[in-house]
Amino acid sequence: MATIGLYAHGGSAVGVSLAASEAAGNLSMVESAESCCWWRRMYAALVLLRFLMAFSPAYIHPDEYFQTLEPAAARFLGLPVTLPWEFAQGSNAPRIRSWLSVLLTCGPSMLYARCVALLRGTSDTALDAAELVASVRLPLCVASFVQDASLVVVCRRIGRDWRPPLLALASAWPTLVFGCRPFSNTLETLAVCLTMLLALPRPLPSAPHLAEAKPAARYSAPPCASERLGALLAMGTWCRFTFVCFWAPLALPALLERRARGDAADAAEHVGARTAGARSVQ
Repeated sequence: MATIGLYAHGGSAVGVSLAASEAAGNLSMVESAESCCWWRRMYAALVLLRFLMAFSPAYIHPDEYFQTLEPAAARFLGLPVTLPWEFAQGSNAPRIRSWLSVLLTCGPSMLYARCVALLRGTSDTALDAAELVASVRLPLCVASFVQDASLVVVCRRIGRDWRPPLLALASAWPTLVFGCRPFSNTLETLAVCLTMLLALPRPLPSAPHLAEAKPAARYSAPPCASERLGALLAMGTWCRFTFVCFWAPLALPALLERRARGDAADAAEHVGARTAGARSVQ
């Protein structure tokens, strides 16, 4: 009877422990769901704030107009403006600044505004200034989410939680203010994000033959990563010369590592060919 009572007591203890563990699991799931809803609401509010900041009538400094919008209006719409000295070209004032940043930030929007003016049957000089500014800022505001996506991808590749960094990035004033304006800094930031995605190797899917492989062998580079990094270097440097300072620490180690892997693969292939040739002679 004592043994039966001990078994009954043990069974009840096991049942209580199972119930407690199930309750703790349900509680953790509820807390996880509440936390997920909390950060989603925070991020949604920050996204709304980013769009509100993009369409606000305020400006950061006059360069937003004098070095981007007005040169673009002169080049694509033919409006009479006074070009800044770095864009002016003449016998006594050679042009020292590239039009690439203006072309990428304002060119598509200006051409779209011109097409709208043609459909309305009005001239380019009759375009509303507020509509021009909004047409330039809206694509840049949408493109600023490349930063968010790049951060999430990088955090997942290195095995880190991406929610706190994403909220920190979305609430930072450079993201809310500079990221939606036609500056060369905006293009530089997007180029840095793309450089990180190309330089950081992607983890390969789990496979039996990779279980015992070295950590470096479990990752692969994106296709044509070296060519893309070179193209980003060229375009980023033409947009803003300081891009080299951000590109080099990210891209050079990756390029050197891939070159070393390529040399090792070529050497292994050469040794294998010589071994096969020696066996065929024998």
